Amino acid sequence: MTDALTELLDTKEESDIKDLIYEFRGKQVMLDSDIAKLFEVDTKRLNEQMKRNQNRFPEDFCFQLNSNEFKSLKSQNAISNNGRGGRRKLPYVYTEQGIIALAGVLRSDVADQMCVKISRVFIKMKNALIAYAQPLEFLGKFYGEFIEFKEFTLNKFDEVFKRLEKLEPKKKCCY
Repeated sequence: MTDALTELLDTKEESDIKDLIYEFRGKQVMLDSDIAKLFEVDTKRLNEQMKRNQNRFPEDFCFQLNSNEFKSLKSQNAISNNGRGGRRKLPYVYTEQGIIALAGVLRSDVADQMCVKISRVFIKMKNALIAYAQPLEFLGKFYGEFIEFKEFTLNKFDEVFKRLEKLEPKKKCCY
């Protein structure tokens, strides 16, 4: 699906944005530091604005990763380790709606432009998932029917072999 999705993306910039989208807690999100780079602001300032406007950022728009999620992110080489210029605090992640809310509180042309580009990537990713959902559903149903048929067939073979075992062997004839 990744190759097909890459074909849907119009520019290298959109493809690069796609690579910054992760999934945590069943939501597609972007790291605060990646958004800050795209919006051309410091990560600290970005998160300050979020905290100053918390009413615009409910849990489904923005949340802080826990230590296990952070370790998972580090294992994917997404961010550097502590002690070498790495993060001292657990990162915040933002959903598509959170990114739109960020653009509203940051109030810059760059943030507005990047928000539109990021939203387009999220939309294209959702459309790709929808496009693949129907064929995957069909394959899932087909696979389920195949498994049922396989089990039915194996049961029938077992019955035949059990009946054959019960039959008495015929006496050999002399020629």
